[in-house]
Amino acid sequence: MAESECCHVKIVGHYTYTLVNSSLPKPARCLTGCAYIRDDQLGGPYCFARGGLPVQCKDKDGYCLQPTVPPPTIKHCDGVVRVRKNVSEFTIITPEGNALSEEGEELNDLMKIIKGYPNSELYSFENIGNYHGAPHLCYDEQSKLNVSQFDCPATPDLNVNITPCCINHVFIPSWDEMFAPWHRLLTLQMELALIYSTNGTTKLGIPYWDWTSVNEIPSLALQGEWKYGPVKCEDRNTKRNVHPFPTQKLANRVKQSYKQRSTAEFNLFLAEPHIFVHDLVGGDMGNGPNTSAFDPVFYLHHSQIDYEYAFWQELQKLRENPVPFENYDWEMQPFREQPHGTRTINPFTMTLHNAKPPDGLDYEKKFCYKYDKLLFQGQTPQKFLENCKNELKNPSLYVGFTDKYSGIASRTNFTLIKGSTKIIEDIGPVSSFGGNNPLKRAENRDDLNQYLLEVTDLLASTNYTPLDKTLQFEVSEFVDFEDKPLDKNKTFKPTATYRKAD
Repeated sequence: MAESECCHVKIVGHYTYTLVNSSLPKPARCLTGCAYIRDDQLGGPYCFARGGLPVQCKDKDGYCLQPTVPPPTIKHCDGVVRVRKNVSEFTIITPEGNALSEEGEELNDLMKIIKGYPNSELYSFENIGNYHGAPHLCYDEQSKLNVSQFDCPATPDLNVNITPCCINHVFIPSWDEMFAPWHRLLTLQMELALIYSTNGTTKLGIPYWDWTSVNEIPSLALQGEWKYGPVKCEDRNTKRNVHPFPTQKLANRVKQSYKQRSTAEFNLFLAEPHIFVHDLVGGDMGNGPNTSAFDPVFYLHHSQIDYEYAFWQELQKLRENPVPFENYDWEMQPFREQPHGTRTINPFTMTLHNAKPPDGLDYEKKFCYKYDKLLFQGQTPQKFLENCKNELKNPSLYVGFTDKYSGIASRTNFTLIKGSTKIIEDIGPVSSFGGNNPLKRAENRDDLNQYLLEVTDLLASTNYTPLDKTLQFEVSEFVDFEDKPLDKNKTFKPTATYRKAD
């Protein structure tokens, strides 16, 4: 074992140990062959097995490191495939109100365990939440990690631009196609942590919250350990500011994503209702990428996003259309193994070695989970396609919107106009996901992807048709996640986009 893979000084609990040998054969019960002596007593040498005490690892210069240790052992499926179920199945109705079912209690217990792990453990709740947001870990364009950010307090490199690792906050349009694949890995990462907390005995997957049919936060996320989570490095728990859930609007937007045939377009269209739900939950979930993944409801929400990704994959099979990726060979951060000299923070081999976008397409075989059923508004993928063919026989009208300032969480509504006449007001909203500090993304809309919101059904109450080229849109409302007005001049003018009947 190379000396660089051992801690020069290791602090375990209240005791300090110093490295004396880095070349011993690894004892059966120890994580590595690194041998230490304890500074306050004679004896030893000592090696270390996995335990629950907090651990600090320092190099020769006294800088904190994370020692390289074998990842937790989760065998590859072994014939067992976890079933992700609707979160509504994890509660029961009692005379006193909603209570957790037996499986709901188990999920609550598992969440309590991983929230209790110290941040010296790579699979702690806070460390996995850190993948998504703050402290920011990824260098620009995600070439490598700034692992000094992984410790508390974080020590940012002020000479470079460090961003969240969440793929759709890099603001590279060609990376939009990796939205669903990246979040598939993150949701799985939390699921693996829950499994590892029981040494692999649980057969539960993270349930999905179908917000296209249920207009409230799931009962599981309103009690016990799923109600809030600890925010890394901030010594506080997450909060929410919940708004009513317009299930039909959300369903219509998911439906629009299902109509897309390209991987990039599907991901672009699915990202918008995903952001809308973040906005509706509010609080830390709505305030951009920094703290949203520290709220446990994040994982119920993203299990639903993954469910929708799985449904679209079935649609593509029926269309005999592949799921190609422009970035097919890109290993997504921070899941991938890091280059020499940078510590790898992913403890799970399942995601460590399957970090490319296409790797997760066969999620049942590679990631050992499946969904109890794949339906949308009661329709199978086959039935959905049949109904779509009929709808496409009619023309459509869309409002096109390009997000100019993507560094701020915002909500934009539109008005359909003809000349100076307002025809339909309060169309939308379209939500963007950022923080409190706006980052100018671009001045030229042609450099960015445009989001299209279909408004065809709204014309039924008017005398206008979807192909009326005199119809236009204007921004009627532009507010932040606290409903405070923003400058409308900092938005691109929305476009009217038409589609002829098939």
